[in-house]
Amino acid sequence: MHNFLLRIARLFNRGETSKGFQERGENVTEAFALLYTAPLALAGVVWLILATDLEALPEQIFYLLGLLALFFLFEQYDFYTYYEIQPGNYASWQENLWSLVHWPAVLVFGPNGLWPFVLWAIFSQILRWRRDRITRSNLNIAWNLTLDLTRAVLLALAALSIYPLIGGSVPMTGLTRRSVFPALGISLIWQILSFLLWLPYIWQTANFNARMQKGSSTFWRFSLLTTGWHLLVMPYAVLLAGLFVQNGLGAYLYLLSGTLLVSLMANQLSRAADRSHMRSRELGELERLSQALLLAPPDASTLPQVLYQHIPSMFASCYVDIRLFNGETLFRSEHDSPAADEAFWDWARSAEQSRVFPLDSVLPWNQTRSRSAVVTVPIVLKDHPAPIGALFLARQRSAEQIDATVPAAQSLAAQIAAALDAARIYARTLAHQRVEQELQLAGEIQASLLPDELPTFKGWDFSAALLPARETSGDFYDIIPLPNGRVALVIADVADKGMGAALYMALSRTLIRTYAVAYHTRPDYVMRVANQRILKDTRADLFVTVFYAVLDPISGEMTYCNAGHNPPCWLRADSSDTPLLRRTGIPLGIYEDVTWEQVSVRLQAGDRLVLYTDGITEAQNAAQECLGDEPFYDLLKTLRGQSAAAIHQTVLEKVAAHSGGVDQSDDITLMVVACDELGSPAE
Repeated sequence: MHNFLLRIARLFNRGETSKGFQERGENVTEAFALLYTAPLALAGVVWLILATDLEALPEQIFYLLGLLALFFLFEQYDFYTYYEIQPGNYASWQENLWSLVHWPAVLVFGPNGLWPFVLWAIFSQILRWRRDRITRSNLNIAWNLTLDLTRAVLLALAALSIYPLIGGSVPMTGLTRRSVFPALGISLIWQILSFLLWLPYIWQTANFNARMQKGSSTFWRFSLLTTGWHLLVMPYAVLLAGLFVQNGLGAYLYLLSGTLLVSLMANQLSRAADRSHMRSRELGELERLSQALLLAPPDASTLPQVLYQHIPSMFASCYVDIRLFNGETLFRSEHDSPAADEAFWDWARSAEQSRVFPLDSVLPWNQTRSRSAVVTVPIVLKDHPAPIGALFLARQRSAEQIDATVPAAQSLAAQIAAALDAARIYARTLAHQRVEQELQLAGEIQASLLPDELPTFKGWDFSAALLPARETSGDFYDIIPLPNGRVALVIADVADKGMGAALYMALSRTLIRTYAVAYHTRPDYVMRVANQRILKDTRADLFVTVFYAVLDPISGEMTYCNAGHNPPCWLRADSSDTPLLRRTGIPLGIYEDVTWEQVSVRLQAGDRLVLYTDGITEAQNAAQECLGDEPFYDLLKTLRGQSAAAIHQTVLEKVAAHSGGVDQSDDITLMVVACDELGSPAE
């Protein structure tokens, strides 16, 4: 029987079948469903032809054409969801409120009211075949058509044949008890018959999941939920039919318009929920992957095992292939897929940027059309001139959202590169057995966490630098791109020195970067969740002072939190005042249940903002005298209106002159933001 069903699948799919066990199982299940629904669909169409009232058809043609238009309208607003049967294994459900058009038509026009659905079902599947010919098999389209026709035609006619026996009549006589109860009765009968129609398919799929050990009992619960949801809308369909008969077409359309609005909202909510779930899943797994890599052996020997543990849940319904150009495969999805061929890996050696290839686009490595949406990301080490590997990601389901996976894929590639870089550093350290070189290399890794280049916005200028007192630093700064053209400005200082402070800095920087994108409009939330994770993931008696701000370069509005950090100095162009952006909360890493106040200011053209760490104000000379806050502020007042680079250079020269050649005792970090023009978009 299994081989017979596979032959049917090959017949419909132009001789093509998947080599993977899971995809072959899906082909067998769909062929099985087609075998039992096709005769029923044909019987339903023949029955409909015989039952059609040709004499009434001319009077009803206007209404029937309107119903056909409503079917196509509701189809535009599908809503869908994904349900995790088992970690990394998802079932999907996609529907619309077509039954609110179909069932009232049955109750008002009888068999004649089924013709709009027949035409819509055939035409929509043809459109689907033309639109999705790259990713959808002909077998899938054929069995969906026969299922729809069986359910909506044959079973509806069967229910109509029982209708007179329980006191019903076509059309309904209105919203009376004698009319509504029979209509509800055959609605229930129709739903029971529909569930019985689905039962063999559900049983076959659940058995396949049981053989795959992928949550067959969970799939049963999911299937019962998705096949029985129409019971909730059937009373509303009866109400629509009664209104049509009792109050005319206007009342019917008025109520249906509200339903269409609900369908539109459900469509948008399902898309938003899918995107949100995707982002949350990716961020969560990226954080867990980062923690696992920190705990893994430094030689990256367990890197493939760690990736196999986290990637399947990170990119659900995606095929992922990660290889190094030395021939090592770090990860490859277990399920069958439109895998990357050898031509791709040859092409990826020279691809230095991430690329996105939509469905049906021409792939540059083999000049064929893509059967899925594809994302490619190079794996690049900090000081390596070319990629050392690549990440290949293909997505067939919800392929229109493939762009949304790019940031997560890039972060994954960066974490892999960091792990490989760390392994390389570790091997080099073991080879030389020198603590000094280990510290130096650690400093290089830490420096790689700083921005490679500062952003360029029209009318804005940035200058920043970190001068560590030792090989590693407890200071850091960052400029993080955010949605809607905004950027996050970060400067921080760990209250310690040495390797421990450097590791604490790396963790703090990673957490702030992770949550900056998730809560891109709420600096207080970023501080709160980063503080909670720091306290949960570390047991060191350390803390970090942070100034974190979200800047809109177009309006100049800046919202900030100052977690115990040295107050940045705001050099205003329109005033001699020099406000200090003082503390709005305590440093991170001290207490868990604390909050931070966020404050908003608006920078104007000509304003300058100077952010710094205490390595500047506490710089000492030979007499151990500090530079001090007030002399530093007085210096800044003389630099009002100068460029970011000029302010930056003057401040560092002042610190060097005050120190007089004395060795630097603390890390020095300085960031200058110069606003010369507002109201221009980012370049």
